[in-house]
Amino acid sequence: MTPDPTTVSDFDAYWRALATEDRRAHAAESDRALLLEVEGLRARCADLAAALTQARAAIDVRQDLLTAQSAALEERDQALAEAQADYLRVVRSKRWRAFDLLGRAGRRGRSAVPGLRRPA
Repeated sequence: MTPDPTTVSDFDAYWRALATEDRRAHAAESDRALLLEVEGLRARCADLAAALTQARAAIDVRQDLLTAQSAALEERDQALAEAQADYLRVVRSKRWRAFDLLGRAGRRGRSAVPGLRRPA
């Protein structure tokens, strides 16, 4: 298709055809490079989308674990508060104080309990 540059009459036509074919070749190469770049960007976007999906799933799992842990801590705190209230109710009861006085009397004798000293 390219004219023979050896003859003078075909010289101008040769250079015009060469420039046209060169532009066409560069355009085709540019199109191929752009297609490769677009394909690479699509692959990268797919990788990033997959990583984002995994990260979101991990965040959801962590959120569920934190919710469960928070509920367990709240349950523990409530049980501790109930046990503490029961303890205080027992310790402050008259029966507990009476057993405490008897215990002290048994350990240290009558002198440990005020009002239970031996008559003089």
